[in-house]
Amino acid sequence: MKNRFILVVDDATKEQRDEITQFFQEQQTGYWHWFKDTWLITDISQRWNSVSLRDAIQRLIPGVNTLILKVESGTDWAAFGRKEQFEWLHKTWND
Repeated sequence: MKNRFILVVDDATKEQRDEITQFFQEQQTGYWHWFKDTWLITDISQRWNSVSLRDAIQRLIPGVNTLILKVESGTDWAAFGRKEQFEWLHKTWND
């Protein structure tokens, strides 16, 4: 079982977005980040919840508007774009 989250930030700088991505790499958390201000996150350790994840992001980028949504497994989704953009979703998000 794993937790899935959607993280959206508003008006973050490139440096701030890079900090978020680096944070997920350091946490060894699965993430998808093909859209500039959005990350899809998989947490197999189940150490995160919406509040703890929001708080961690706010420590990284204080004052930036942030939205965290927990997504239940089996949630339907659809996308349009280059095939390689969505391979992670097919392999990781769905399982």
